[in-house]
Amino acid sequence: VLLAANSTGMCYIRGCRAGTPVIYDANTEFGIGKAQVVRKGVHEKDRVTVVAGGITLYHACQAADKLKEEGVGITVIDIFSVKPVDKATILEAVKATGGNLLTVEDHYPEGGIGSAVASALSEETGIRHRQLNVKGMPFSAPPADLFRHFKIDTDTIVQAVKDFL
Repeated sequence: VLLAANSTGMCYIRGCRAGTPVIYDANTEFGIGKAQVVRKGVHEKDRVTVVAGGITLYHACQAADKLKEEGVGITVIDIFSVKPVDKATILEAVKATGGNLLTVEDHYPEGGIGSAVASALSEETGIRHRQLNVKGMPFSAPPADLFRHFKIDTDTIVQAVKDFL
């Protein structure tokens, strides 16, 4: 909020109604157009780059934990700023994970994270990109039910990563 308040021009801040654990500490610095690598495998070579934002970042981190238990490493990136897309950070991670890219968002495909990342990387070759996003008309339900229904939850992310392998 502070970054948006101190920026020139239009900003868009999106919140969620579901409570989630805090991912960052108070000293984390954010910048418009700068993504954050929040998870990266240490012992095994990461196989897929997962780009998410907001509430889906939490699900991506949970998926990383589940996959790690199975010996599969993924790099998780918080896109944080959709415009401009941090092409350099995302591209570096995607190249390191063999060109495998999964974007996850609680938004329609048009105009969201997946399309922004696809546009930023459109002139790159060797990238396999799958998008998990909201398909269909939203409805009122508990957040966990909505994530599961629209297939943007932790278990769907885990399966999507496995589909790359």
